[in-house]
Amino acid sequence: MSDDEMKPGHLGMIAGVGDGRYRDLVEGSLEGIFVIGRDDNFLYANQAFAKIHGFENLSELQQLDHASDLLAEEDRQRLGEYWTDRLAGRPVPEKYQYRVRHRDGSLIWLNNTCRAITWQGQPAVQCIVTDISAQMQAEDALRRSEQQYREMIEGSVLGILIFDSQARPLFANQAAADLYGYANAEEIMGLSSVDQLSAAQNIENRLEYQVHHLDVDDLPNLIDFQGRHKSRPPIWLQGHIQVVDWEGTPAIQTTLTDINERKKMQAALAAIDAQLRQTQKLEVVGQLTGGVAHDFNNLLAIIVGNMSMLDEALHDKPELQDLTQRTIAATRRGAELTHHLLAFSRRLPLSPQPTNIDELINGMGDLLHRTLGPEINLRTITNGNTWPCDIDRAQMENVLLNLATNARDAMPDSGILTIATANVHVESGIGTDPNKIAPGDYVAISITDSGHGMERDVMEKAFEPFFTTKDIGQGPGLGLSMAYGFAQQSGGQVTIYSEVGVATTIRIYMPRMTLDQISTFSEGAFEMIPKGRGETILVVEDDTDVRDIAVAQLTGLDYRVLEAGDVDAALRRVSDHPEIALILSDIVMTGGKSGPDLKRHIEGRGHTTPIVFMSGYPQDALEDLGTLEPGLQLLHKPYRMADLANLIRSALDAASQFRLSKH
Repeated sequence: MSDDEMKPGHLGMIAGVGDGRYRDLVEGSLEGIFVIGRDDNFLYANQAFAKIHGFENLSELQQLDHASDLLAEEDRQRLGEYWTDRLAGRPVPEKYQYRVRHRDGSLIWLNNTCRAITWQGQPAVQCIVTDISAQMQAEDALRRSEQQYREMIEGSVLGILIFDSQARPLFANQAAADLYGYANAEEIMGLSSVDQLSAAQNIENRLEYQVHHLDVDDLPNLIDFQGRHKSRPPIWLQGHIQVVDWEGTPAIQTTLTDINERKKMQAALAAIDAQLRQTQKLEVVGQLTGGVAHDFNNLLAIIVGNMSMLDEALHDKPELQDLTQRTIAATRRGAELTHHLLAFSRRLPLSPQPTNIDELINGMGDLLHRTLGPEINLRTITNGNTWPCDIDRAQMENVLLNLATNARDAMPDSGILTIATANVHVESGIGTDPNKIAPGDYVAISITDSGHGMERDVMEKAFEPFFTTKDIGQGPGLGLSMAYGFAQQSGGQVTIYSEVGVATTIRIYMPRMTLDQISTFSEGAFEMIPKGRGETILVVEDDTDVRDIAVAQLTGLDYRVLEAGDVDAALRRVSDHPEIALILSDIVMTGGKSGPDLKRHIEGRGHTTPIVFMSGYPQDALEDLGTLEPGLQLLHKPYRMADLANLIRSALDAASQFRLSKH
């Protein structure tokens, strides 16, 4: 060999050195093998090493001044320190990865196994390298993918909670921590069980309970449950449940969504639905009662009218007069039953007046004592300073009497009934829809009995019309429903507080009179029945008996009375008798023409004759039928003679004042 071939780093010379068998093994290896000397020069390299770097043969490597020229700049310093330390005998890693610059300019990853050797008497480093670029690319892709998923999970607005079969938390993201009110996910991970995240007293609303009762065939699945917030009231969450592999073991992954607002909306819709069902029930009964009220009240009007006139005729026969008065009283009770039916359907026309509820209750003392009987101890707690209320006194008395009767039936042997009043200011509403009490000032009337109390299901139905726990024949089931309808129609509300075996309190809230109402307050004067002054009145009524009664009553009030059975006959009367000062007309009549039709015909002929209408239909029913115009004067059947006299006199005086003002 020449001296040139013996120079260190001369690759051709290295390839020819050594035993032929070992040379064949080294040269034929698929792994790159090279030796580097102290001066960073190649002492040896095989063909595989050249190909790894993109060189066709070993001679092309001769152009490199230093072995480190192949290294990527990012790893050059680190590997230089390794070689220096290894040649100096200091401990360094035997295996490591690094990047080199391929001949085409790309970077490739190599896995290197090194050891210090003596090469031809010189300290050197022998290395065996393998191209691991594909592996490193796969690992890098995996890392990037994991990072992306980590960022997606950590940055997700949905909470993610993973726990094992023992309910031990395995993973939680920040969104899950936020939902439960924790500062970070580590706090949740530190819990011993996800059971600590459950707040529901009802076990069926707990996360872990629902998960354990899911059929595997039904997964993934959606469940609603209540979570325990760290610092606020319990929260409603929805979880998307699925089984995942967690480090080789099945685990439960729950994707969490805040559904608090949805649950509130569902509760509100349920309340509205309950209120709608209650309204529909009342409306059905209201339509029924409104439909029969006209005919029923016509019959009552005939009975009351005839009995009233007969009563006056029998003033010198008290034994017969007692019979007429009993009949009149029974008829009025029949009218009250119609009123009760109309009250809870909110079709009852009320007659509100300023009322001191304390005085009203105290004035009912004797009646209540007789109704309750000696076995019931009645206590009234009033101090006389309750706010005035604008209510229908008669209906308020009926409500109290019905509630007292219900309380008596709840105490069949004996007991205590307490009626108490108080001024109450409601700040933000009491109760839940549909029976929530609006903010404002109220007089609260509490009726408390010491009876057997109500079960929850009974309380929920208590205001329904005709619902009763009594046996057939022991009551119609109108007491509470009538109180409910009357209170709501008066702008108030009714609540029930009851405990089985302890007591029941029915509390009626009546709104306080406004300043405008109080400014018009005046004590009721003695009721006078005004007489007529000989004016001519036309009575238009298709029911002969009802018409006869009205004619007789008006005649007795010193009016001259004409009559007609339908609208056409009434129009003829008006044409023939210009002296008619007022028309008293039924609203709904047979023949296809109504009282309002009569009014329009008369006005069309230029007449200004005032008209007072009467009807056995409630006012709301007439409005539904489209027969009642705003501003019409309406007399409800059955009516008292005082009501008839006052309304007729008021209408005549108003017409007289109008004519004077025109002149």
